[in-house]
Amino acid sequence: MMNFLRQLWRGEVALVKTYWIFGVLASFLLNGIVLLLSRSLAGTGAIWPMFVFWFISIIYTLFIAVAIWRSADKYTGRKVWAILAKIMVVLSVLQTVLNVIGS
Repeated sequence: MMNFLRQLWRGEVALVKTYWIFGVLASFLLNGIVLLLSRSLAGTGAIWPMFVFWFISIIYTLFIAVAIWRSADKYTGRKVWAILAKIMVVLSVLQTVLNVIGS
């Protein structure tokens, strides 16, 4: 598992897998869980669990953003896919920052 995470971090996993499985699907599931848990804890005074959930989401977003970016740098297919992946990384990180500021 650690070897795979290391490969993912270094951009050694194919862009299509890194982007769609980890950047889209896993991020969607993680952020959905964080949102549901945050809403269920809202108004209970349980601030620390919400902080932990958001912290995990932020760390994952930054990790996968770096992984996608590096994978896009190593992508040998049509250049447009690497460029679009990088644009989506920037937008995803920006969205995460705005979500945290707005919370």
